[in-house]
Amino acid sequence: MDLVLAGVRPLSLFANRQKSAVITILTDARKAVGCKHIGHVFNARGSSREETFVSVTYPGKWLINYALRSYFAIDPVMAQPMRDAKPIILNEISICDSAVRGLVDDARRYGLGRSFVSFPVMPFSSHPGSVMFSFDMEYEQFIAYFESERENLRAAARDIHLSVLRVRGFSVSEPGKEALSSLEQASLNLLAEGTGFADAAERLGVSGVVFSAITKSACAKLGCHNVIHAVAKSIAYGLIEVDVGATRPRTAGVPSPAGSTTPH
Repeated sequence: MDLVLAGVRPLSLFANRQKSAVITILTDARKAVGCKHIGHVFNARGSSREETFVSVTYPGKWLINYALRSYFAIDPVMAQPMRDAKPIILNEISICDSAVRGLVDDARRYGLGRSFVSFPVMPFSSHPGSVMFSFDMEYEQFIAYFESERENLRAAARDIHLSVLRVRGFSVSEPGKEALSSLEQASLNLLAEGTGFADAAERLGVSGVVFSAITKSACAKLGCHNVIHAVAKSIAYGLIEVDVGATRPRTAGVPSPAGSTTPH
């Protein structure tokens, strides 16, 4: 494991100049997001072995406590970091998992924050990772914030991940720089979950012709020749959220175009 820790002497074989650059990325992102701390983890999957890289802004005393209490085996982000493309809110897991509750309570005592959310990034690519944001907000306040800032946090997590990968010398082929619109994301998400073209168009409240134009636009932005490739690439790079192994499409959370509630 390669660890870069802000505030204390970095514990890694990583070149000092690169360590400094990684910490600059995290501290700048922390200011931009307005969170209390940021942690970044990613796995480099090589031909012979998999190596884990960790960069955090946490205080050194917390890392020591984390290791002494073997939280690596408890932390949902570390134990199952690539289980799907959905954000992990530790406060919610802690409600029904006493071990995670102990981890969250301990993190609060050490001043890391009061609410914690981790965004998987590029979960099915060759360089999967996750970015943890901690906020000094109680759960109810945080949930309201999360609902309004979810996509901004996802974008910030992706930017952090790609920036750290580049500084660490990893070559990353990323999708087109132009962001997908909410309709394009919703379209690819429905297709990824097994919804047919006609049903997906109906659920989005658009005609088949409009739906086809939306998916073609998404393909162009992602540099893909067809929808199947666009869906696969979006999942691999964490651009859409989809339950791995979902057997039927979801009915909630799909935005409708402005001023359109029925097919036309």
